[in-house]
Amino acid sequence: MLSNDNINFFSICASIILLVISLHVPSRKYGDISHKFHSCGRDINILYDKVCYWKNNPETVNHDQIKELIDEYNLILKNYDINHSTLDFSVFKCSNYKDYFEKFPTWFYFKTYVMYFLSYYLLYCVAIIFPIVIFFSLMN
Repeated sequence: MLSNDNINFFSICASIILLVISLHVPSRKYGDISHKFHSCGRDINILYDKVCYWKNNPETVNHDQIKELIDEYNLILKNYDINHSTLDFSVFKCSNYKDYFEKFPTWFYFKTYVMYFLSYYLLYCVAIIFPIVIFFSLMN
């Protein structure tokens, strides 16, 4: 049976976990980072459209245009001080596997999304499950 001390202990543990998460999420500045990623992506998309056009019309490309494209790309990378993780690149490769693999990469896909889950959702799952486990362990 639950005593008042057990209920108080559970309440304090749950409050501390909630406080830690509520301090952790805003400190990551997701809004600023997402804005920078979006702006960088828009700039890179302009370059990507040029590359796609050149890929379909190779006779229209000259060496100076390629050098200019490389300079533009390097300038974009220099202007944005953010970068994706290798996990982000792996998720991108899973989404566009035809460009990177000859057949569907089952093991790579599985490994990537397990790592993605562990990196991004594990903290939240622990924060939800841990208080429940404590609660039921105190009931016995």
